[in-house]
Amino acid sequence: MNERMGCAVGVSDMMEGRYGGVMRIASGDVVAEQLRVRYPGEEIVSFGEAMCEGRAVEPVFGPEFIRLRSLAYGVTEDMYRKKCPGEAVRRLAGRASVCVLYFDDDMFCVVNVITLLAYLEELGFKGDVVLYRLPCDGSLRILEEQPLALGKFGPCYRRVLVERRPFTTELTYFDSGIPLYLDYVREENDITRYIRFSDGLGETELMHRLMERFTEYGLTDLAALRFIRQVRDGSGT
Repeated sequence: MNERMGCAVGVSDMMEGRYGGVMRIASGDVVAEQLRVRYPGEEIVSFGEAMCEGRAVEPVFGPEFIRLRSLAYGVTEDMYRKKCPGEAVRRLAGRASVCVLYFDDDMFCVVNVITLLAYLEELGFKGDVVLYRLPCDGSLRILEEQPLALGKFGPCYRRVLVERRPFTTELTYFDSGIPLYLDYVREENDITRYIRFSDGLGETELMHRLMERFTEYGLTDLAALRFIRQVRDGSGT
């Protein structure tokens, strides 16, 4: 594991010279747009998923996966397909010799990375994979650079996201996020318990407090509101 505290993002000069094609996948649109500025002319994939919400199934980006993901987002399958990163990853994986991932280390990103790596395994990707862990402030400052060996993430995805059972990867990045995800998807969890003890707070104030208190989950405003409404009126909508 290579610590590169404060380093500007980007594959090192050694890697650029060694690899013929680099596939860069960002955690979302904010990071992707910054990468497009840094690497003009390259196709940057924004992995705009939220795999911690809704159910998952195998194969990744298969017909049933798309059906379940569209239900999780409340959109049509056609609308989901237009935003789905699966086809771009498939196309780029066919000609890339290295895949570089730019993701934060909160639970939200961890389960997205597990899903993405499981998909690369399904595609039979033979190149190298490097994870660049970024701070949660949206900047492109590398906190850690970690090579990843494919082979265990299909079983990890199946056990954790499909079956919602524990799995150990022996990699801190994943093994710290998986228990948080398994807590997150329980009907009663740390977040709902906090909400029950916050009866005196208005919805907006409580939403902000949840996002500040549970940063390790990568809690979004929509997810925080869903939890609040689920506890307070049973709707979750």
